[in-house]
Amino acid sequence: ITRTMLARVQAAESQLESATREASDLREKLEEARDNARRDPLTGLPNRRAFEEAFADATGKNEAICIAVCDIDKFKLVNDGFGHAGGDRVLKAIADVLVDQCSDRLVARYGGEEFVVLFTGLDLASAQEMLDSARQIVGRKRYRLRETDAPLGEVTFSAGLTAAGPGEPVSEAFVRADALLYAAKADGRNCLKIG
Repeated sequence: ITRTMLARVQAAESQLESATREASDLREKLEEARDNARRDPLTGLPNRRAFEEAFADATGKNEAICIAVCDIDKFKLVNDGFGHAGGDRVLKAIADVLVDQCSDRLVARYGGEEFVVLFTGLDLASAQEMLDSARQIVGRKRYRLRETDAPLGEVTFSAGLTAAGPGEPVSEAFVRADALLYAAKADGRNCLKIG
């Protein structure tokens, strides 16, 4: 009877160990799926959902918040002239510059050729300095098509930057920054409007 009981206990322990391993694997896969749901597959940047969650988190901490909406100028001409592969490389290049120049800030791909930057703990002037540095670097760079070395021409972006009020919803701050972006586009592109 004792041997039988020991065998049953060992079998139960083995099953428990196997179930624990399986549960751990499932938790890792779930976490990976959650991360993928918040990440843009092309640029590797956080996506709109991650941006909105980070904004809500910062609002809950009563931090100073500024948001920028950036849009690549005349991006359709890049796609039409050099194909989507060329356009994809431009998107990645601009994403890299934004991440580099807006260090320690959340840079996200909002959709299409549009990026957003969440500046927390910074005033509007400091956020403007970081973003304008990125804009100038992108404008000075000379992009070429990798396969043929043909020049892509000038690639620039325009942006709207605004400070969010205490407790202001992301939708309201975004609409204001987006309106500033369109004012920058109307003012000749390759510029930054703040408000």
